[in-house]
Amino acid sequence: MITFNIKSLSLVLLLVLSRWATCYGQLYPVDVNAVLIPPHSLTLTDYALEKSQDLMVNLTLNDPVEPFWDVRFRITVSNNGVDILQTNPGYQPAAYRLNQYSTVTLSGFEFVDYLSFENLVALNGYSYTGVLPEGLNSICIEVLDYNRQEIALSSKICASGYGILNDPPYPQLPLCGSDQAYQQAQNLVFTWLPMHLGSPNPVSGVEYEFTIVRVEDGYNEYEAVEAASPMYQETTTNTTIVLQDPILEAGYTYAWRVRATDSFGGTTSNLFKNDGYSVVCTFNYEEEAVDPLSLYESSVSTECSASCQADIPDNSEIITDLSSGDQVQIGNFFMTVSEITSSSGGFYDGKGYIFIPFLLSNMNVTFSDLTVNTDGVMFSGDVVTDIDSELITDNFSNTDGEMTIDAAEITAINDYIEDEGRQANQMEYGSSLGLPIAIDNTIGGVTNNLIITGITFEPDIAYLNVVMSFESAEAGDGIAFGGKGICFHPYGIGGGTAQIYLYEDFSLGDYSDFDLTFKAPGDDNDGTYIAFDCTGFLELNIEGEY
Repeated sequence: MITFNIKSLSLVLLLVLSRWATCYGQLYPVDVNAVLIPPHSLTLTDYALEKSQDLMVNLTLNDPVEPFWDVRFRITVSNNGVDILQTNPGYQPAAYRLNQYSTVTLSGFEFVDYLSFENLVALNGYSYTGVLPEGLNSICIEVLDYNRQEIALSSKICASGYGILNDPPYPQLPLCGSDQAYQQAQNLVFTWLPMHLGSPNPVSGVEYEFTIVRVEDGYNEYEAVEAASPMYQETTTNTTIVLQDPILEAGYTYAWRVRATDSFGGTTSNLFKNDGYSVVCTFNYEEEAVDPLSLYESSVSTECSASCQADIPDNSEIITDLSSGDQVQIGNFFMTVSEITSSSGGFYDGKGYIFIPFLLSNMNVTFSDLTVNTDGVMFSGDVVTDIDSELITDNFSNTDGEMTIDAAEITAINDYIEDEGRQANQMEYGSSLGLPIAIDNTIGGVTNNLIITGITFEPDIAYLNVVMSFESAEAGDGIAFGGKGICFHPYGIGGGTAQIYLYEDFSLGDYSDFDLTFKAPGDDNDGTYIAFDCTGFLELNIEGEY
């Protein structure tokens, strides 16, 4: 008579079943599921350490006889379908116990010893250096009986992922090696391109570490970023930084770079080439320019009531070498070129800024098809002020045609002005910004914001759009006024004053018992309007009907 203990019987049954399964399909007592969560590192030990939650394995013991089973694992790593690493048969791990009909989930941390260099052997001539080759990599898991490694308790289950090092960010602006014009109110824009987008091994949650240093004599840019303490360093998820502080010194060369990092804690060196660092770019920050007011004081009248018309340029010989930092006269104004985005045959597209003395600010502008004659004067093209808020639609920014006025929209723009501190006389002198901006003054304890929503510059004249809303409990959303295509010069409105008109009749009777109607301009009346000049609101002229 032959007797078996339970464990031996289970092994015998397993051997018998494995013979039968060669014809009818394999049956195993342990079910295995595994998943590898991207992005996929090329360092195997990452899946047991920094990225341990990215390797997840589910195990279930379904044996009908055994209440538990002590097991070990065999790990096989393949690249593009070829096995390159496997658990050393001589490795003696601690036993892992599976309980009957109980599912356990293991992270990569539980396999830390299995994935260690010393417990793996190379296969098929592969030389393991700690870093996997790029391509389709798979981590495969088999469950073995702890005491008899030749007894497989599960099928071989693989979790796969495409492993490749992503390109680091690419610095875009300022252009490498460029000369940047000095800005009295510093607003240097740095942008870079994320090169990992569309990668077969995409990285989510990327952060960027921006660093800028001054390049001292005797150092190249790469030595400078390694040797010098950063003048400024910031981590952001954006691909743009506007540097306002610290103030850069004119006359020096500066170096900057960006590093891509995994905000979820992955090892950057195993997700990006060059440890995530971009190339190092430099730019020369030119000597301090003169106060822009001096340009105007020597060329145009400083009177608020001066004419807004300038001479039409008659020199049609255009230049073909316009570059960043150049100054261009546009009618009564002067534009500093900050960026050329395209050029062809003397026609230029790009960015710049124009100092407007009565606004005390540099207005950021975009120009297209710009031509400049040999006198440095704009001969043709389009120059429009940039828009900083989606509240400013084409209806408000386009200086041609008619404007549709809605009191609720004007109120929202006025709230934006108040919240962002965009009143001209309250901002720092020489600030650079787009629209909207307000001319504000206080009369009788009430602050009035005349809001500029559009500005265009032509070779001989400049135009602006203005809106304003009077708000009160008796007037619902307020009483809205607006005007388009008002000509202006550096120090004020052409002719001294201008008017913006009530868009449509407004009845106080809709909101109170006082049945007074403010009249909009019509065939038989001048309409209700607001008069203003370079200092802001002057008076409200009411054309009413009671």
